[in-house]
Amino acid sequence: AGLVHDYGKGFHVDVLLKQAAKLGLTLDRITMAEPRLLHAPVGAALLPVDLQIVDAAVIKAVAYHTTGRRGASLLERIIYLADFIEPNRSYPGVEKLRPMARDNLEQALLAAVEQAIRSVLERGLLLHPRSIGFRNDLLAELRGIGG
Repeated sequence: AGLVHDYGKGFHVDVLLKQAAKLGLTLDRITMAEPRLLHAPVGAALLPVDLQIVDAAVIKAVAYHTTGRRGASLLERIIYLADFIEPNRSYPGVEKLRPMARDNLEQALLAAVEQAIRSVLERGLLLHPRSIGFRNDLLAELRGIGG
């Protein structure tokens, strides 16, 4: 999952849209409107076709690595955070997140998704509701709120 999470990133937006149509993907309006999100679901859908990767856990981790989601598996969480703090990333706060990721995965994930949400809002972009659900799941877990 770590090696292929950005499989769709190298494709131009037009190619991603054509591939999505060809593969019969139903993409929500936010993903369609925000090209930075498009590479994740299309890349995930291409994994079985192009690379013969059929492991559902890997495909989901790739599909949701840009937004997170409610009920994210451990692998999905790890790939989300690893993508957020990978060595080539340079943004205010990344140096605090990297050691946090070694100490407390859920706390680091919450800090990462909250930082991502703030960044999206500050730039006036559309915020995907999956990110909100992911943030709320993490916060509820950390607070011991079941459900």
